Amino acid sequence: MFLLDYVNCNTEFYSIYNHGAMGYGYISGGEYVVEGTNSAILDFDVPNSSDNVNILTYDKEYLHMWVRCTNNSGEKGYVELPLLHYTGYRAYRTSNGEELSTEKGNNNVVKVSIPDGFDDEIEVQFVSPVHWRIRELITYAWWLLIVGIIVKRQWKKDK
Repeated sequence: MFLLDYVNCNTEFYSIYNHGAMGYGYISGGEYVVEGTNSAILDFDVPNSSDNVNILTYDKEYLHMWVRCTNNSGEKGYVELPLLHYTGYRAYRTSNGEELSTEKGNNNVVKVSIPDGFDDEIEVQFVSPVHWRIRELITYAWWLLIVGIIVKRQWKKDK
């Protein structure tokens, strides 16, 4: 309990904005690693891009990432992000909300297609599928039903 109290309440949190802050990832026993991923070469460091895309800045927070990049080459390019590609990752232009194409990149990381003439920031985030939200609502409804039954039985018992 002391350790939890110390870590959660008595320590300060820091944001580190440098190359080294992006370079750490922990995959435990590999239970949630996408099949076919070589975890030995998995890079949590910096985003990679095709030769025609220039990455200006990037920031990562858990399953959410922002990348500012340009592509003035006359052809389509891509950016590979240090995020494992699970179904549900979406990429958007921050200026107008336009959705960009995402797919599995090298070693199953998120790969975002960058069109020609692009000069904007990309926001990439995990969006839970609708059926997950529906299942959560069903779970909450069941818990409310169970609590209601318990309260009703207790109320009848007291009468």
